[in-house]
Amino acid sequence: MAVEKIATVGDGNRSGDTVTRIYITRKGDAATLWGEYIHNESYPDGYFNRKASSISYGEAYATVTLAFGRYPDTSYSGGTGDFEDGDTEYNCNGSTMDKPLETLKNYKTRWNYDLYEYLKKGEQPIGGTPDWYWDATNRIIPAADFGKYQWAQNQPGPDAEGEWALAAARTKNAEAYKYPAPTISVVRYYHSRNKAFEQLQALGKLKAPGYTGPYLSGNEYWLVMDSTVQKTGRYWAVNTVHTYADEGWDEDFYTQPGGNN
Repeated sequence: MAVEKIATVGDGNRSGDTVTRIYITRKGDAATLWGEYIHNESYPDGYFNRKASSISYGEAYATVTLAFGRYPDTSYSGGTGDFEDGDTEYNCNGSTMDKPLETLKNYKTRWNYDLYEYLKKGEQPIGGTPDWYWDATNRIIPAADFGKYQWAQNQPGPDAEGEWALAAARTKNAEAYKYPAPTISVVRYYHSRNKAFEQLQALGKLKAPGYTGPYLSGNEYWLVMDSTVQKTGRYWAVNTVHTYADEGWDEDFYTQPGGNN
């Protein structure tokens, strides 16, 4: 049964990104009304911020002030606040990972491999580079030049008939590039250990957090990398870490909840 409440002076006020709802209700119903809202969950007025909300008790009635923000509250309490079951905190870490240059769509072999030319004893280098050099994207030498050129990162050794001479040095002194891999950590608080364990997420599944900030929100962009339960202050905290990939994770390797590999 819905709690009876009356909007009072100041209800619906907006200050910056915050909307405030102010209700008068019976003292005995104040806690019930308060419990209808979960910290950092999305409602029509925005994300509920329990830390900025309050209950004030009078002689016969109570005033309940509810604050809603445009964005979730990201201040980390470490479990020292007052929470209801399921109250949530979001934290973001703007990390990166190393990925091989070969994974780039515009990759060129000349970036991280030298081109060597085979010279028989007494031969002089031709000079310059073959036509295919600039656009090569792998180490396969065209049939017409097979045995004449070789891609390598270290100079190949000589043989009885000749040696390999440097035709063109690599153009980039790198093997990998920094790939953005931000993570969003979602912490939910519970009074009961059993309730907390029920919220553990399967690792290696594709699932987006409830709030993704400036990043795409589809499940295919987020991989569950860690999910733990631990005692934090007076609560059991479930901490689930979602890692982002801007081109999506390979669904041949990872599946969304309920999917099949």
